[in-house]
Order: sequence, then C-alpha cells, then structure tokens
Amino acid sequence: MASLQKESLLNNLNDLVLRLKSSEKQPIQDDHVFLAPICEGIENVLRVGLKRSVLGFGLVKWDYWCWIESLPRYIQNDRRTLALLHGITFTKSSKKIVGYQGYGRLFIRFALSKRLLGHVVEGLQKNKKLLKYWYNETAILCDKVFSDMFRHILSDLEEHNFNLNLKNAYFLDESWVIPELKETQIVPCKELGLVVRHVDNRVIVAHVKSTGAAGDAGIEYGDIMVELLGKSLHKLNNGKANMKRGDIFPPSAARLAVIQADPYKEKNPDDDVAPQQLAGWDETPVHASDTLAAYPAVFYGKLDVGTDGSVAVIEDSIIEVLNKAMPPRDVELLLSEINITVVDKITSKVLSVHSFTETSSCGRRNDRKDLIAFVSGETTCSLAQRFYCYVFQIKDPEVRTGFAVLSGSSRGLKSAEECRVQRNVECGSLNKPLEVSNRP
Repeated sequence: MASLQKESLLNNLNDLVLRLKSSEKQPIQDDHVFLAPICEGIENVLRVGLKRSVLGFGLVKWDYWCWIESLPRYIQNDRRTLALLHGITFTKSSKKIVGYQGYGRLFIRFALSKRLLGHVVEGLQKNKKLLKYWYNETAILCDKVFSDMFRHILSDLEEHNFNLNLKNAYFLDESWVIPELKETQIVPCKELGLVVRHVDNRVIVAHVKSTGAAGDAGIEYGDIMVELLGKSLHKLNNGKANMKRGDIFPPSAARLAVIQADPYKEKNPDDDVAPQQLAGWDETPVHASDTLAAYPAVFYGKLDVGTDGSVAVIEDSIIEVLNKAMPPRDVELLLSEINITVVDKITSKVLSVHSFTETSSCGRRNDRKDLIAFVSGETTCSLAQRFYCYVFQIKDPEVRTGFAVLSGSSRGLKSAEECRVQRNVECGSLNKPLEVSNRP
C-alpha cells in the first residue's frame, strides 16, 4: 500500500474519532452511527502489511487476531496485561464465532470497552522481533510516523466511554454491523407455527403461520434465529433484516433473496379448522363467539406459590387448595388464541383473565386426573415476581383431555419453551430495531 493510501486511511479514521461524542451518562453503544466505521478502520490498519501465511488449497492461516492472542507471552506482566489476558480468554470462549475474523472483531470491541487497544499496539511495537515476524516493511505499524499517528488516534479513543453488548457476537464473522438481539419466550403450545429455511449456515424465518404461537410472540418473516433452547443454530450439524434506518441488514440480504425467490406456500391452510379437529377430535366443544372453546369446570380456588412458577409446584398446590375447603364454584374456562378466561357460570361474571405469556405451567395430579391446575404470574413470566396456582375440576375425561391439548399440556407437566432470535436491525442510524429484524 502506497504512503498516500496509508495516510488517507489514517486521516479517515481520525476524522471519525474526532466526530465522536460521549460521556458517562451517554456512552457510545452498539447503535452509534460511527461505531462500525471506526472498528472497520482500526481493522484495516491492523491488516496493512500483515503477513499471510498460506496453507495448502489456498487457505489463509493468519489474521491480526493471531498475534494478539500470542502477545501476552512477550510483554511485561502488569495490570493492563492482566486485562489483556482476560480479553483474550473472553474472546476465545465465545461460541458464537467460527473464524479468525470474528475473534479479532470481538476482541477490538472488548478492547474499546476496556481502553486496551493502545496498550496492545504498544506491546507489539516494543518487541521488534515479534513485529517483524508478523508484519512486513509496508505495514503502518512498522512506519514510525504512521504508527505514531495511529497510536495518537487510539489514545483519543480511550477518552470516550464505550458501553457495548459483547455477548451479541453472532454476526461478527460476517459484518461489523451489530443487530438487535431479542429473546422470545413461548408458553407451552400445540405448534410454534414457524416455517424456517437453512440458508448459508443461518436459520431464517420463511413464514409465520397465523395459528401458531410464534406470531403472538413477535417473531416475523425474515427474522434470523440464532439460538433455540440455549443451543446455537449457526452452522447446523451440530432478514427481513431491517436496520433502524430501514436498510437491509447486510448478512441477511443475500439469504433473504433466496427465500423470496422460492416463497413458502401453505398447501393446506387450516385457519378455519378448529384446534380440536387438528388434535384428532371427532367433536368440538361449545364455542363462545370470541373464543376457541368453552369448557365446564369447578373452580376450587387459588394458592400463592411465591416466586416459583414451574410445574413442580402444581401437585402440592392442588392438595393445599383442597385442604382449604373453599366453596367450589361452577365456572367456564374460555380458551382464546391469547388467554384463558374464567367465568362464573351462574352470574356470567369474569373472575380472572390469564394471558399465555403470563401462564408459566399447567398440569394435573396422577392420582386425581380430574383435577387440573395452571400457574400464572402477575405479569409476563420472565418478569413476574409472584405466581399463583389456580385449581379446577373437569369431570368429563374427553373435555379434560381437550383442555390439556389446547392449553399446551397434553401430557400434563410442561414448562415454557424459549427461543432466541436475532432481529436484523442496524444499530446506529439516523432514522430508526432477533438473536430476528425490524428486525435482525
């Protein structure tokens, strides 16, 4: 690279840094418009003159991450070197990255947060042998004038406060743009209602069925799913990616084009089919006009179960409620697509309403299968601090089975499912967001 190009590269980086503004109350976060260009500028400087050891079949072995990883063995141990070791250990422990580029980018983000970049570059330049081993004479780091300019820029960067979500590293192998990460919890359900496609090592939502739970949870077409039940979906063996300013998230654009070229089509739409029929029932229970089904039951009362909303509390809670000997009430359990409503059968008064996002578990005792209970929090399960167990008797075995199927617990004890989705939203634009986009 010619001297003029190196100078231009450093000047562009310096201009971006000079335009930064931050404070303790307003740190630079992932959505800052200059963050990605600054990180890319630092990466470009570190790659100028870097020796590229090549293996057979054209595979590139080295990137700047390789010398950063080895650096602590060659520099003096002090407080900043310990911080460097911590950063290297943190970076290597990430399971969301698969290549040297991703590791290097995650480390740069870590180093910005901890004000370590200047120390890293200085440590390499002090060891002339190490510097010569990794870089040739054309490197910016091997030129005194240019390296001084670069270290001055890094010193200016250390004057700023960076508050970056270092756990959001799913796309660093592909892009410096950081999408919004959203965790979605879905209560027990008959089906998620998702159609996904595996495109270029990513799982993309190709269709969201109107009858499934995924749509109610906020998952949308074009979202990229990165984890399910804690398991990574990247490089399986083992989107509409809108950014805040309305652009397409770069890693999703090509993949989305594949889906759009061959869109999903439902061969047998079931929107008008009752869920009882989908479950294999010959008959459908009585329907209210605004519900999926209405089930006759006897309400025995509720019990405060504290902070534990799991199915483990149900069996004992049923016994405790029965021991209270509260007067039973004839009720109807109305199941809609989004909640359970308890209605007094005599007065038609609504006794309680429980959305499925608030309902953490449901089940029954093996020795009294006519007794069914569900646990509901005072708000969404992930935020609730207090849970209550509601106990009912359903005498008709067919109705009892149907209620279990529709409430997502045909086998009795089931807990909530979780999926992490990447919403492909570009952080840091002028206009305006899962592990999905409005999106990735």
